[in-house]
Amino acid sequence: MNFTAIIIAALAVGGTGIILGFFLGIFGEKFKVEVDEKEEAILGVLPGNNCGGCGYAGCSGLAAAIAKGEAP
Repeated sequence: MNFTAIIIAALAVGGTGIILGFFLGIFGEKFKVEVDEKEEAILGVLPGNNCGGCGYAGCSGLAAAIAKGEAP
């Protein structure tokens, strides 16, 4: 087996992984979504079934409404 071909393929795959990881890190910081800590705390208390029984699409919707003071 030709070890040069194996080394070239490994370097190509490794280099591609490093480049993609670099760009993912940059874009992850650039497009970061700020999360309200109060909303996360409320979401942690809710059951997390996302059943819609409260009238909201899921527990995250209810938690956001409670944090904003819009839910009963």
